[in-house]
Amino acid sequence: MKTHNINKIARLWLLLATLITPITGIAEQPDITVDAVIPQGRFVMFYLRNFEDRAFFCSYIRVQATVKDSEGNVAARRSIIARDVSLPAGSLKKQVEAGKDVIKELENEFDEPRIVDISDPKYRCEPKTTSVTIDQKVFRDHLKNGSLGPEMVWISAGRFRMGDIQGGGDEREQPVHWVSVDKFAMGRYEVTVGEFRRFVKATGYKTEAEKGRGCFMYDGNAWNYQKDVNWRNFYFSQKENQPVICVSWNDAVAYIEWLSQQTGQQYRLPTEAEWEYAARAGTETKYWWGNDTGRNRANCADCGSQWDNKQTAPVGSFQPNPFGLYDTVGNVWEWVADSVHPNYINAPNDARIWMEGADNNFRWFRGGSWNDDSNNIRVAFRAGDHPGYNSIFNGFRVVRGSVTADKKAQPKTVYVTTDKKIFRDRLNNENLGPEMLWISAGRFRMGDIQGGGRDDEQPVHWVLVDKFAMGRYEVTFAEYDKFAEATGRKKPDDKGWGRGNRPVINVSWYDATAYTEWLSQQTGQQYRLPTEVEWEYAARAGTETKYWWGNTASHEYANYGKDKCCGVLAKGKDRWEYTSPVGSFEANPFGLYDTAGNVWEWTCSEYENKYKGKEKRCLGKKHAIHSFILSFRGGAWGYVAKGMRSAYRNRFKPVYFSDSVGFRVARL
Repeated sequence: MKTHNINKIARLWLLLATLITPITGIAEQPDITVDAVIPQGRFVMFYLRNFEDRAFFCSYIRVQATVKDSEGNVAARRSIIARDVSLPAGSLKKQVEAGKDVIKELENEFDEPRIVDISDPKYRCEPKTTSVTIDQKVFRDHLKNGSLGPEMVWISAGRFRMGDIQGGGDEREQPVHWVSVDKFAMGRYEVTVGEFRRFVKATGYKTEAEKGRGCFMYDGNAWNYQKDVNWRNFYFSQKENQPVICVSWNDAVAYIEWLSQQTGQQYRLPTEAEWEYAARAGTETKYWWGNDTGRNRANCADCGSQWDNKQTAPVGSFQPNPFGLYDTVGNVWEWVADSVHPNYINAPNDARIWMEGADNNFRWFRGGSWNDDSNNIRVAFRAGDHPGYNSIFNGFRVVRGSVTADKKAQPKTVYVTTDKKIFRDRLNNENLGPEMLWISAGRFRMGDIQGGGRDDEQPVHWVLVDKFAMGRYEVTFAEYDKFAEATGRKKPDDKGWGRGNRPVINVSWYDATAYTEWLSQQTGQQYRLPTEVEWEYAARAGTETKYWWGNTASHEYANYGKDKCCGVLAKGKDRWEYTSPVGSFEANPFGLYDTAGNVWEWTCSEYENKYKGKEKRCLGKKHAIHSFILSFRGGAWGYVAKGMRSAYRNRFKPVYFSDSVGFRVARL
């Protein structure tokens, strides 16, 4: 590998050549590139790219670094290593810093050490998803420590009749209705004791049975909660390969959140429709094998197995259904995501989570258990309880992916342009969120490029920006009022200027952040305020002039303070004394409206009087305190033209609000 040297003039950035290294023991060469960038010689920044549809786990990425002291003498050679790096599928997705510890150690030995060249890049990355069958329908995702998650089975998309097809069930299973299901993956087995134990060991999690009144069971006289019984402790032996029991719906969700964080994938509980579709596996009989219980096909009270009415069976003890799933009939009840409805009247015709009009204090579980008779293990049978309920009959299995999942986990995105750059995410009530615009990744110079600006716009510096989405418009009163009504929040004052499609005003940084948190909860996506870097990159839209349209302020392009020459109203399109309806002026080259003028827009970055790195970071609500200063950008209807410059920065404490300040949202 060729060594790349950095001279003193151009050492801000060094881009390593693409590196593809064969990996021992991996059957298929992963399509990974590792581009290492060295800013200021203080540490190595690895930019990882993955052009496949798979995610990867890198146990290490390593380069040899040559270090010089302040006098230019070679001081040392050191290995710079980044370990345990998870890389999502897609292009530029991951940025990993390394080498700071090395520099810190060298600072004790040498005067201002810096990295001047790197060579010998090496890494070991392997697909995070490990296929275990030839047809690649069964797979396991890597956890962060390199171990494997549950075995998962890909379930193809399809359409099926849901409910009591044969008759003889109860009204909860009626009416029978057609449901369309998108492709998703489901656990091959119910989650086992061993898998759950790994989660508990890693997190210290205590189940609700352990923290409360114990587990629900028969004590020999009556059904009661037994305080000393929980997933670790039963009157019968539970081995590592048996399904975990005495877990509530809340416990199952906690495990799934950990599994998602460990794998970088989106795991969740199945919706009720997904569960029944997978359990039926293309059949319309009571059980996937037919209408008769038979013998030794499942574990229930009268199924003819050695475990009947005694205890759980090891997962996979019986024949799988046609989809390759084990124990969808009997063994343990399996929690699903949906809230409880008395029947299927008005049920959706797709496999989304169904919560509208439900009793949200209860959740369904499906499939029957080792203690239930054969009627209760029918594919159509439904039972449920409150999310904190647990018993020696209840467990769960997991699913991954699907556009018809729980709307909080996988919302539908509605595209409104043919190029799919502009989109709107659905809220829980099926309404649509703000219009969002995808901003492509890129590199730009940030700060006062033209000169003549303020000291806090310096130094001008190059910044790399990942792809993100930004609100096409400033958040309007109509959008913010929906949030206020849904959360019981006081609506901000519009000063009598009008609400509707005018930008919301009189909102603090805390108010704006609360709106993004609500929007994230409603859509299942990660909304927030933009960082200062993202804001300026989007506002410049590829330009380096004072304003995106040029170096001269103009009321043709923006709503800002009056010109002295022009009387009551300014010349040009700016005919508004106060705020103007969003989108009243031409969009910038990225397709964003009102990035100059109208209202100041909060960012999530903490303000510094010189650029030192905080402009790249997002300050979370829980980390902000009243004494912090946050940046807002873009100018306003009553402010002078210089405030609209792309480089101009304003700031205030997070409690500040005024009739000149609003915000727009970003989404990752």
